[in-house]
Amino acid sequence: MIPESKAPKGAETNDAPPWPTIKTARDLVLDRIVPCSEELLKTLAKRHGIGRKLGRAIVFTPDDVSALIQALPRSARAPERGDSCAGESARPSAEAALAKALLLSAAPKPKTARSGRRGSR
Repeated sequence: MIPESKAPKGAETNDAPPWPTIKTARDLVLDRIVPCSEELLKTLAKRHGIGRKLGRAIVFTPDDVSALIQALPRSARAPERGDSCAGESARPSAEAALAKALLLSAAPKPKTARSGRRGSR
């Protein structure tokens, strides 16, 4: 170990602040930091002016991430209720499936005009 008085002029010390951690939108979604899709995250970031462009990617600092979470719709911020935008499965709920089935069964069938002949001669 070199004493600080004899350390070279450009040597690192522990007093330097750590580099900021930046993440892309894909990283935030894959690490489940933000409970929504990458596309929704990018849309919210653009709409609210959050994040910075780094080449083609949009990157976010920890402060940006907290601002994004506040900008999320209420249902996405409360995943414990079960109605978040990034659920465990994409299957609709039983109530939604029943409503869709009832709607389809009540809808009139479209009439098709078919003739016995196919195509032209």
